[in-house]
Amino acid sequence: MFSKTSSHIALREPAIVEHSQNGWRTSDCATRLFEERYITFVAGVGSEVAESVSNQLLWLLRQSSSEDITMCVESPGGSVHSGLGIIDTMNHVRTTLERNGAKLITITRGIAASMGAVIVGCGSKGHRYIMENATIMIHQVRTSGGQGGIVLATDGLDDAGYTMMLNRRLAKILADNCGRSVEEMTKYLNAGDTHMGAYDAYGPSRLADVGLKPLNAIEFGIADKVLIPGEVI
Repeated sequence: MFSKTSSHIALREPAIVEHSQNGWRTSDCATRLFEERYITFVAGVGSEVAESVSNQLLWLLRQSSSEDITMCVESPGGSVHSGLGIIDTMNHVRTTLERNGAKLITITRGIAASMGAVIVGCGSKGHRYIMENATIMIHQVRTSGGQGGIVLATDGLDDAGYTMMLNRRLAKILADNCGRSVEEMTKYLNAGDTHMGAYDAYGPSRLADVGLKPLNAIEFGIADKVLIPGEVI
């Protein structure tokens, strides 16, 4: 039986102790994964997260422009401006990698909602994975904020005209990455929260009003493959 109340348990990440020719070395899991060119992005989208993710991408690109980089994303969304900063960095890194025969791989874990959904769609085409029980959710810009909502970075820019401009920009990014028209993508965004799983989907009733239907993440074009347990990417 599930309880409505729960106690907070602080989980400690185990230390990894390794021995090399230079002696003993202690590091954490995130550091070891990063050394394997694997970035874990599990957070809301904000300025500090954008700086961290962008810096990691650029450093790995500097280390090698001919080896794959993998981003595992689990995010409820957040700031439009911070998210666009991550996307600009991803586009630069992806373009450089692909020019040298490598890929920017994205994996959706848990949920990638709102700005998080826009980010996971920016990986290399054909190499954007979604885990079997993950969900991707898209909607239009929300200036009110709240968990899972795309929010503006400053209250001074939340007028209707500016919000419409951001909606057009995000619709264009999603349309390009999903192989759809800007007009169709705008209808999906304006309809409300559209949820896409690996195999199933849920969309608001307003989708039918504009002649559209819910699609799973692969059908929609925001992901390319379902990551099957045990599969090696």
